[in-house]
Order: sequence, then structure tokens, then C-alpha cells
Amino acid sequence: MALIKNFVRRDIGRGAVHPTSVDCFFHAFDVNGATILQLDTQGSRYRKQPGKQSQTLQLNRDSARRLRDIIARAFPEP
Repeated sequence: MALIKNFVRRDIGRGAVHPTSVDCFFHAFDVNGATILQLDTQGSRYRKQPGKQSQTLQLNRDSARRLRDIIARAFPEP
């Protein structure tokens, strides 16, 4: 689990779509007056333990705003 503190662009050339897909579960909660958004993914059906929690990312208000801006640049409105 990790609270994202910063986003750093890394150009990796041409990317590829990962061959597996999973659901992302999310919830928001309060810690000392600050909202945290948590995103959890579980292992795909091809993993040794399918359905076991795999990745957890947490965003605070600032990192969520930065991610929103990154998404808006990656997927501009027509």
C-alpha cells in the first residue's frame, strides 16, 4: 500500500495493453480531517491466488487533483 505523493512522467516509448484485466474497488475515508481515496485491485483469474488483493493505491486531495489533470491531458475532450 502506498500514498501517492507525486506523479512523474516517464516516456517509455510505445506502450501495450496488458493481457489481463481486473476490477478496481474504491472507497474514501477520513484520516484526521483529510479525505483519502483508496483504490484496490485483486489478482486476475490467472494468478496463483485469484481474487487476492494485489495493489493498493491511496490518493489525498492534492494527488487526486494532479491525477485528474493528468487524465484530462491524456483524454482531451473533443
